[in-house]
Amino acid sequence: MRGANYYGFKGTGTKTGKWKSIRWYHTGNKQGTVKYNGKWQTWSPKNRAVQLTKKVTVTGLKRQ
Repeated sequence: MRGANYYGFKGTGTKTGKWKSIRWYHTGNKQGTVKYNGKWQTWSPKNRAVQLTKKVTVTGLKRQ
């Protein structure tokens, strides 16, 4: 995930937390999704860079 800082995650599963000012995420070698505004977004295919419409606070991520 990319916002004011870069965050990297490996493997599969679900991670919760609070990452502020996120504008981009990259799924890497797994399909992935992020949660913000209380909702999980649609799954994105592996090796995809996803630009969000505005900076958000991400509260979860999933990879499978």
